[in-house]
Amino acid sequence: MHPILLKLGPFTLYSYGLAMALAVLLAIGLASHVTKRALRLSAVPSGTGQAGGSLPLSQAALIDWSSWAILGGIVGGRLLYVVLYWQAYVAEPWEILALWHGGLVWYGGLFGGLVASWWYCRSRGFPLLRSADQVIPFVALGHAVG
Repeated sequence: MHPILLKLGPFTLYSYGLAMALAVLLAIGLASHVTKRALRLSAVPSGTGQAGGSLPLSQAALIDWSSWAILGGIVGGRLLYVVLYWQAYVAEPWEILALWHGGLVWYGGLFGGLVASWWYCRSRGFPLLRSADQVIPFVALGHAVG
């Protein structure tokens, strides 16, 4: 895979960044679509043979949650990278914020996303495990793409 897909003046399109953006859009889009469909089916009167189940997150809450999870993932991934390579940041601590120079750790991002998800569900009163059941298949799909 080529690290740089396109460079136009000061704009650089990195393949990793594009893959991550597509993965996030795919996961959120599919989760939103399935949530909308399930909520529509749950409005069907009982006894018709169709059931949408009860989902803890509405479409709006799903988008809100995903924003926090993405932010938590970026912060967690960057923090762990900085901890692991602290010597590189001692002389120039402002480089900690320079995400465009690269430097995220996958499992730091996972931990940060989990912490942000836990915080979001707890602060909004959503059941954590049922909310996770609603989104985890799409998170896994996004991970496969990204």
